[in-house]
Amino acid sequence: MTINKTISALAFSGVLAASVSSSMADDALLRGAQDVTGGGATRAVMDEGPAQNRQQLFERMTDFQEYVQGKQLELLRARQTGALPDMGIKFGAGFTGTYVYERTNTDGKFPILSRLPGQHSGSSGSDWIVNDAAWGAAVTAGDWLTGYAQLEYIDTRYANEEDIQLRKAFGVVGNLDRFPLYAYFGRNTIDFGDTTTYNPFTHNMNTHFFWALSDDPVLGIGAVYDGWHVVGTIIPEGRHQRVASKEGDDFFGNYAVNVTKAVDFGNGVRLKGGVGYLHSTIYDTVVPHHTPSGIAGQNQSENGAVNANATLGWGPVDVMAEYTTTLDDWPATGKPVEALTVQGRYKDSILSYPTTYSAVYSRGDFGPSGSEFEFMEQMVLGLETHIDENFSVGVEYVRNHGFAPLINIQMTSDQSVETDTFVAGIHVYF
Repeated sequence: MTINKTISALAFSGVLAASVSSSMADDALLRGAQDVTGGGATRAVMDEGPAQNRQQLFERMTDFQEYVQGKQLELLRARQTGALPDMGIKFGAGFTGTYVYERTNTDGKFPILSRLPGQHSGSSGSDWIVNDAAWGAAVTAGDWLTGYAQLEYIDTRYANEEDIQLRKAFGVVGNLDRFPLYAYFGRNTIDFGDTTTYNPFTHNMNTHFFWALSDDPVLGIGAVYDGWHVVGTIIPEGRHQRVASKEGDDFFGNYAVNVTKAVDFGNGVRLKGGVGYLHSTIYDTVVPHHTPSGIAGQNQSENGAVNANATLGWGPVDVMAEYTTTLDDWPATGKPVEALTVQGRYKDSILSYPTTYSAVYSRGDFGPSGSEFEFMEQMVLGLETHIDENFSVGVEYVRNHGFAPLINIQMTSDQSVETDTFVAGIHVYF
């Protein structure tokens, strides 16, 4: 079944979006979608409200599951609450580690463990994995200038890459209390789509195929007003860390536009919707690779992508749908690359510890019907419990159907692969 057919069956969530705080959340979270204006002030409208202190801010800045987009806006909102001072520097860090056990029906084919083909053999495997480890510093200089830098440990890296990399380094000019526009320049996550994942640890297919992360510095301009957040990003040509790519060396050759709107209906009900456009992606060559040297000498055919996402929340329940597709066929497979995620979560408690139960279905379609690389499908059931404000533990059960690595997808894919994966891990924020 293609993604388009799946979307038809799930049309109830196709174009709407909402985000709601749990009834267990604190007062700061419950203020999330309110617009506060007056005396020239403009308060950003987002899902769970601005960070109230240093620890909350760096939890979001170093998070790779839920707070994937809008890092520059998180800094500006933190300035509004006093989590960042008008002048000074704050440090923080985040760590995510997991133990992963995966069982496969096809020897050597592990969609979760084999981040690169050929890393594991046999019918089962396990590993201790450092999913994420990040160290950040936020600097403020007066009312309008904010800077941020983040070092990250990269567990899975390619040839000639260092294990510790400066993945974020950007400066922001803006003051949301005085003016609704801001601008930033530097290395950052590019605002495209939503890419939120309710799983404690495992990314969904939208994030896997369409997470846009810059390599060279980008220039972004954003507007925040009355529930709207609009961001336009100028992306230099060349191959970036994830999905953004365009042949050439012109600074103005690639770009992205992302628009979201949040509405608070009261009584714990909120709605958020978004659309996005990325002008040129990696899905433009016959042989896909994740490093610039891998595409050298290939003929590239510009291939953009569009996104629509929607979240609806009511009390402790959130449901979300996100769909992303390239505008043209991927030359490597002869079909567009599509990703669909439908997910839900319920916030409750276990022995007074805040706990989130999640269920996430996601699917990627990218090949002709009947081919070994037609699709990948994933279902995840998760549970995460916060033992303390800066420490949580979680478990996942992951069911995968299909094995289609983006490297040498025509040669290594196997549509018959089915795996069961069990994940246990921790999040720690400092």
